[in-house]
Amino acid sequence: MKTKKIFSLILVMTIILSGMTAVFGFTQEGPISGNDNDVLKSYTEYTGSINPSKLCYYIKDESPGTDKNVDLGYGYSIDLDYSEDNDYVTPTLNSPTSPTHTIEIKFINVKASPSYLKYTDLLLDGTEDLYSVYNDTNGKYHGISHVSVAYCFTPINQPEYGTLTIEKELWIDGVKQEENTETFTFTVDGETVTASAVEVGSIQLETGSYVVTETGYGDYTPDAITQQAIVTTQGGLVTFINRYTTPEEPEYGTLTIEKEVWIDGVKQEENTETFTFTVD
Repeated sequence: MKTKKIFSLILVMTIILSGMTAVFGFTQEGPISGNDNDVLKSYTEYTGSINPSKLCYYIKDESPGTDKNVDLGYGYSIDLDYSEDNDYVTPTLNSPTSPTHTIEIKFINVKASPSYLKYTDLLLDGTEDLYSVYNDTNGKYHGISHVSVAYCFTPINQPEYGTLTIEKELWIDGVKQEENTETFTFTVDGETVTASAVEVGSIQLETGSYVVTETGYGDYTPDAITQQAIVTTQGGLVTFINRYTTPEEPEYGTLTIEKEVWIDGVKQEENTETFTFTVD
């Protein structure tokens, strides 16, 4: 509980004479006759769980007078600190460390029979005292009967991820190798991934376009060294194909080199001089 001095007479008269008044930076509208259920119709009552299809909610504290922390969803909460005489409430908004949504407090209604005051443009930093309806009959404020907080969320753009799968096909002499366990290495987005014909490689990436590069393929000839991969939330797939053809066994034969020597036009059949040759 907090104890607070009553507003000065000038401020009180300002509130009474104007249906909508800026007070200490926030805007106050009212008194508005009746209950505030009509203005809450376009909001969903928050009861502890979020419906992802809905972004705007309200909470209603129907047991005022006791300080409390009220959950708003998505990690947000609001402290409602009531004055000792239950004439006003001081709200403080608490935010999560890593929010997935932003929050906008549309208005806070402070209800005191027979009407309520609507507060907007709030700082919600614990410095704003939201008073109930002023009773000009006895010069006091009506005690608060309930406080309504209406608010809307806006999703913060979060990165989306998908799994990129890298398949490997090996063909040797035109035959697909279904059980070959040789491992091949790939790089994508600065990361290394391995895959084989019997085990795919995979990596989780933010959705988007990536270049996948095979970095080692030994004696195989790749159909493509690099490929573009598109990763969505449903995933992505690239297939790298390497081929190998066994070299044919060489056939051999004998090369015969004959040497003829002619001197003065006469073929030397008995000349034993030796001559040297190079081949291949």
